[in-house]
Amino acid sequence: MTLKKFTSTEEAVELLGIGRSRLMALKASRDLKVGTHWVYLTGRKSGPIGWSVEAINQWQIDESLRIVEAPINAASEIEDFSSMGV
Repeated sequence: MTLKKFTSTEEAVELLGIGRSRLMALKASRDLKVGTHWVYLTGRKSGPIGWSVEAINQWQIDESLRIVEAPINAASEIEDFSSMGV
């Protein structure tokens, strides 16, 4: 049995745990990249879309890390005056 590189939209939605409309919105906003996260399976714009569940899973991990680290990074940018001494 070979593992499919790209899955159908229905399979991707089930495996990723996100809704179809959210998946399409990520594609439309270009958060998900053509050729990495999705492709036109037939090579035609009107063809079915194939999704790389593995690549999208990694994107989910990366985005989660970015979201969690954002306040920490923002806090580290705040200037303090502790070096001025007392």
